[in-house]
Amino acid sequence: MTGIYALISPGGELELREGVPERMLKDADPHTNTPSGFLVLRASWGAHGLHGHVGAVSVQHNDAYPLNPVARPLVDALGGPDQCYFGNLTICGSLIAADSGESEMRGLVEAQQRLVCAVHAAVSHRNGARWRRGALCQVGARRSSGSMP
Repeated sequence: MTGIYALISPGGELELREGVPERMLKDADPHTNTPSGFLVLRASWGAHGLHGHVGAVSVQHNDAYPLNPVARPLVDALGGPDQCYFGNLTICGSLIAADSGESEMRGLVEAQQRLVCAVHAAVSHRNGARWRRGALCQVGARRSSGSMP
């Protein structure tokens, strides 16, 4: 099953893409393909959560993984850890599996997509980051306008 995830580059740009989990994990760490996941917002029974992913060695190798100035305020505003992030940040949804009770990675539901887009717009504006409006909320042919719903 594939789903939509958010990719936030070190340049501060946001792109919604399809490909949870395979493509998302590769985008999180394109250099060594060793992503490290962290909890942004815990899923509860019947409610979706959020997971973030960055390169596992991004802090030690910030020459290959530049500081991502939008990631920290974005993750913080979504309820995640307030820390510096280097390189790409990917965010996907999560849901508690009924059979195991374990959290499973999922694509972002529409409400989560709108939330990530709105928070990104707010922190990008505040931080003066580059922001390609046309790529903000466009996933293939699913959204044709590039504007927020």
